[in-house]
Amino acid sequence: MNRVLLSAVALFASIVGTSQSLQAEFVLRLGESANAISAATFNAENAGGTDGVLVTSADAHLLSSGTLPTGISFRLQALASSSLSLGASVGGMTEGLGVTGGKSDAALDNNDSPTESETLSFQISNVTGLEAWQSLVIRNVGVEFGNTHPVEFYSLDGQPESALPLGDGIQFLEVGDKVSFSITALDSSADLVISDSRFVVGGLGFLVVPEPSSTLALCGLVLLRYRRKRETSISSASALL
Repeated sequence: MNRVLLSAVALFASIVGTSQSLQAEFVLRLGESANAISAATFNAENAGGTDGVLVTSADAHLLSSGTLPTGISFRLQALASSSLSLGASVGGMTEGLGVTGGKSDAALDNNDSPTESETLSFQISNVTGLEAWQSLVIRNVGVEFGNTHPVEFYSLDGQPESALPLGDGIQFLEVGDKVSFSITALDSSADLVISDSRFVVGGLGFLVVPEPSSTLALCGLVLLRYRRKRETSISSASALL
């Protein structure tokens, strides 16, 4: 590998390192505990017709881990739906958020039914304070059991249900780096016994990432720099002949 190509590789490594340093992961608490975004707060914003709760870099107290990027602000909306009720709203428990309109508690619940389900949908919007090549995405969702069944069944964005093994405390599920997603509590279609799925959403994990198009542009920059250096090297060598 000649010196020109080595220089190009070094430049690419430098660019990749810079883009990785721009990433900042943080987790927002949700629920009725101290320093968390409550159900009442989400419901009030929904009733007021806004795009959700305003989160800024001054809200570090709402984080369970990570750091909010300096100067960032965005809206986080939570919407509830239930197959039982048209008037479902976001429900709150100490451990996290769920849906009211079904059982007496406010968890996400399929109400001991093979046909009923409850869903929470989240969306981020109005993001400011990032560079033009950056975007804010939801990376994962933290769920916690509301009962002692060996498994709970859930669906992300309407995909086939998945089984969540019983565990202590909050468990994080990968969302797939999206600006919006939904999570549903439901019965297992393959289970001969009706499953009482019940859990709450206790946190959301976010990530600031470079735009995919920016990554391609950075790769193009490396190739262009390499080509120019190579052409300059060839021209210099020809001049000496």
